[in-house]
Formats: sequence, C-alpha cells, structure tokens
Amino acid sequence: MTVTFIQTADSIFYHDMIGETSKSVRNYCLRNGFRYECFLGIKRGTLPWHAAYNRQYILKEMVDRNITGWVFYLDSDAYIENIDFDLSDYLKDKGQFAGIFSGYVNNVPHWVNSGGFALNFSHTLGRRLATDYWSFVNNIPDEKYNKAKIWEKDIEDDQSMLNSLLNRYVEDEGIGYNFIFEREGDSVVNLGPFIWQHIRAHAPTFRDRVSNLTETVAQITKGREIAWPDDGPGYYFPTTHTSIKTSVGKKNPNGVRTTGKDGALLYGPYIQLREGDYCIRLFGKLLAEKDSSTSNFELSVTENSGGNLLHTSSHQDLRNNQGILAEAFFSISHECLDVEAVVRVNRETNLEIYAVQFLKIITGAENFGIRKTEKELPHKIW
Repeated sequence: MTVTFIQTADSIFYHDMIGETSKSVRNYCLRNGFRYECFLGIKRGTLPWHAAYNRQYILKEMVDRNITGWVFYLDSDAYIENIDFDLSDYLKDKGQFAGIFSGYVNNVPHWVNSGGFALNFSHTLGRRLATDYWSFVNNIPDEKYNKAKIWEKDIEDDQSMLNSLLNRYVEDEGIGYNFIFEREGDSVVNLGPFIWQHIRAHAPTFRDRVSNLTETVAQITKGREIAWPDDGPGYYFPTTHTSIKTSVGKKNPNGVRTTGKDGALLYGPYIQLREGDYCIRLFGKLLAEKDSSTSNFELSVTENSGGNLLHTSSHQDLRNNQGILAEAFFSISHECLDVEAVVRVNRETNLEIYAVQFLKIITGAENFGIRKTEKELPHKIW
C-alpha cells in the first residue's frame, strides 16, 4: 500500500507556515516509509490566494502520473499531531473506499473541511473525484479567474467546490457509500487524534498562528528531530529501487519485508565509494513486539561481488521500533566500485526496511586532520 502526503502553499505569505508544519509531516513520512511532496508557488493565477487551488491541480497531475494508493492532502496550517499513529493499521481494511473526509460540518455528513482529506487513487471513484474537483476550477474562464480580486467572493473557493462535488455524489448520484465521513474530533484525516489544523479562528492574527505552529511542532518533534551527518544525503536508496534485491523477503510499495524465511532480506545497490570513513543506516519498522528474536538480523557491507568484506555486525537491540533501525560504521582504504549492503534475517525476524543510506563521515575541521568518531555522530535522530 503506497501512502503519499502532499502539502502546498504560495511562496510569499504561507511559506513560513508550511516550513513549520512540514517538519512534522516529513518526519512522519520518513519514519513510516511514506512519500511526501510539497509545492511552493501558484499553479494557476498570480494572486497569493490562488494557491488555494493548487491542491486541485496537484491531484489531477497525480492522476495523470498514474499514482496509486492513498493520497493525504494537508493544508499549510495542518500538521501531524501524533507521530506514533499507526496509519497502515488504520488503512488496512479501507481499500473499498474512495476517500476519507472530516465531515459533519453543520451536522451534514458530506459537508467537509477541505484542509485535510485522503483519496484512494487505487479506487476508480477516488481518481474520478480528483479529476472532477480539478474541473471545478479549471473550467473557470481565464478572464473571470484573472479578474478575481477577493478570495471566497469573486470566484467559488476550494472548500465550496469540494462540498458541491460531494453533494452531487451523495444527493444526485447516490454513491456516497463509497466515502467515509468522520466527525471532527474523531477524524483521522483532519481535526482529530492524528492530524490537526490550526485554522484562522484559533489565533487572533496570522503571525500568532505561525508562532503557535512553530512552538507546537517543535514540541511534537522534540527528541525526534532528523539529524544528518556532515555529508548530507550521501547515497539514499529506497528498497523499492530496482538496484535493491531480495531473496527471502517480499517487496511492497513501502519497501521490503520479512516473510518468515532464513536468508538475505535485501542486497544491493552496488555503488562506487571512494576511500574514507562511512556510516550505513537502515530505515524501517519493527512489525512485532521488540525482542531479540523478532528484531534479530545481520548487516554486512561488501565489495567485489561479496568477495571482500568491509563490515559485518549483528543487530538485536534496535535503536528504535521505527525510523532508523540501525546504523554501523566502516572504513575503506581504496576506491570500491560495487559496494553492496546485505541484510540477513532468520525465520523469526519480523520487520520491514524502507531504505538504505551510505554517508561519508567528514567534519568542518578536516583540514586539521580531525574526523568524527562513532560517539561524536548525532544520535538524536527521531
């Protein structure tokens, strides 16, 4: 099951706000192997509030890209409130639905808040809704659209468009049973225990909203910040990539997971690394109770088609249940042309790995011959 989160904002006024809320959303996606996309700017028009219609153009573009799975849209003032929420578990029995909304505005189930919702792009009606929603704004003549000056007055706003569409689906076509309409406070897609939105009514001024969001997101992600060593992303490979293979695992849209067999859960990606000191990281999630059997695996780094062992280590006590499961350090004294990571598991191991990352360890004081040791690397990752 693929899950993608999207956010968007204009690049002038809401830039700072989405810069704060995206920290929680991006953090959550990295911890769970989900995709995250963010667009800054205006898809159509020139006024900053025209960015309110970005979502419709983005969703239509995703239909055209043949994206599948669940797509979660969040406004720039929406954020992940519960970093530990198990979204995969929540979605596992909802494949028959085309969308999920925070509804019951004015106690009407299909009157919804457009600041946060989810569409199932593996469902025909989910893709149709995205296209129909786009048509509402795309069919506005350029002359009328470009002459509009006041949001919610001169042309129909994005939330009214969505509610008009859902009203048509429910009242006229009788297909509302394909959607889940949740009540505010209990909704998973917005204004509930997982995602929250700091709307205009929650603060006296725009600057207060940004300030409140900054403080709130900082508290949510405290101790779980994403810290990268000196060399940035290095070589980061989602395990869905074709260069990552598996012998005993099963690939899915998130990565590769164990199947109760002994052997190589993953191997690859066969990359070139220069002489130096490196860190290798495994991103993933433990799928069972954390103990020495379910979390046990061996991590090796080799070159020359496995002929030269650069590192090997056994991992039982994982650093986290999800996020960065393990990291190890190794050095190479010459240029390697086909470096490979190998993760071997036993039949009791129960985990999923989303990505493998190789990072070269350097320092700003490298001219003085100083390098970071394992203990000096930032360990407050999540």
